Amino acid sequence: MNALASEQIGSTNLYAFPDGDVDVEVHLDEEVVYVWSICNTGSERYQVSTSVNNTGDFDAFVTPTHLDFLPDQSDEGCKDVTLTVNAPSEGEEEVVLIGVVFSTTNLATFEVSNETIFTTNRLTGVTHPADPEGKLFGFYDNFLPSPLDTSFWAFIITFLLWIAIAGFIVGLANLIARTFARETETKVDDMIVELMKGPIFLLIIFFGFQFSMPIGGFDSSQIPFLDSVLGMMLTGLITWISYKVFKDILVYYGKILSARTQTDLDDRLIPVISKLGGMVIIVFGVIAIFGSFGFDIALFLAGMGFLGIVIGFAARSTLSNFFAGIFLMLDRPFKPGDLIVIGSGEVCRVAWVGLRSTKLYHVSSHQMITLPNNMLAEEKVINITQPDERFRTKVEIGVAYGTDLDHVKKTLLDVVNSHPDVLKGEDTKILFRVLAFADSSINVKVIFWVNKVENKWRVESELKEMLDKRFKEEHIEIPFPQRVVYMHQETKM
Repeated sequence: MNALASEQIGSTNLYAFPDGDVDVEVHLDEEVVYVWSICNTGSERYQVSTSVNNTGDFDAFVTPTHLDFLPDQSDEGCKDVTLTVNAPSEGEEEVVLIGVVFSTTNLATFEVSNETIFTTNRLTGVTHPADPEGKLFGFYDNFLPSPLDTSFWAFIITFLLWIAIAGFIVGLANLIARTFARETETKVDDMIVELMKGPIFLLIIFFGFQFSMPIGGFDSSQIPFLDSVLGMMLTGLITWISYKVFKDILVYYGKILSARTQTDLDDRLIPVISKLGGMVIIVFGVIAIFGSFGFDIALFLAGMGFLGIVIGFAARSTLSNFFAGIFLMLDRPFKPGDLIVIGSGEVCRVAWVGLRSTKLYHVSSHQMITLPNNMLAEEKVINITQPDERFRTKVEIGVAYGTDLDHVKKTLLDVVNSHPDVLKGEDTKILFRVLAFADSSINVKVIFWVNKVENKWRVESELKEMLDKRFKEEHIEIPFPQRVVYMHQETKM
């Protein structure tokens, strides 16, 4: 301890020993810390309180504010007092004396004395060389002419340069990645390169904006909010990247791998995992975004649990459709592209199976129908596309009494067999059947297979046209309803 540098506090036996220079040069917005060691060299006991005198435009505080000193505590019992001084963000060159006021009380005599130890703060009127405010990239003095020589324009120009750097880095990385991707047979690297271009560009911009904020000289009270906004945007970006990687890459290759397996269980699980996995990523992303604003995630999850119970009661129908959608994806009574007959008898093509509803294309009316999943899960649905695209159908017709049925059979089979979309084979034989002896006709039918179910209606119509023409050529009569009436006449006696 250097006794020559010490300063006696009033008329007491307390001495203050400075730890460093008390006459310093201070830059704008700079913080300076002064420390003194206070020692009791006498036999009295003292109680000391500290405070700061008038600081002008400076902001200063002292710690601790209260101390107790026992007798004869020299170097071993010395206690530190710290004065922290914060220079203003604006101002001209000036010298400001800032002192610590020591109020001492001798606990033996109750004598009170006051002493102020001053520090000399020489304000330079400029920011610290290490302070990035107003500097391009935080390091280089702003050499631009007025009005571009302000902190705001230094921030704008630096941020724009970061955007240019981001574009250059992404372009160069894309070129290098594509060069290597061409050498591989798999498409996953090409997909990753295409997917990551935008996110990498945005990540660099986010970093550049955060790096540039101190240059703009933003109010310190705004920095936490800006950091929260940036955190929210960064969390949203990471959530989007995770979602795209999951949907566009993992699910894509999951479908390829499932197609190579003999079981269809993985084929049914992939759509469910795709939809549920995407929802989970989005939910966790939203939770993380709330967390970036300082919300307690544990309380948020607890609230979500209670809210889930409320929603469960209020949205029973929606939840029913949700679980019915999972059932339809796992059980797969139909898939997109299949033709089905719904409970009302309408023929529709499945366009899309979602978690809440299924979209059906109405074949005959060219309309899109949206049905809740629980309706499809609970009613009878006929899938006319399965087990394969072939479809068995028939054409019925009536011929007049007295017609040679062998002739009718040969004519029917010849006409049906001549159609190009009618299947001919051992397991798809064309069959002739007599249905009934009706009031005006003998009803017969021909049963056959068409190559594709969607050709059913067209083939039936064309065959009816062909049969009408051929029956006329063969003089086979297609009767209309007729009734024979016998008149009975009584003879008069």
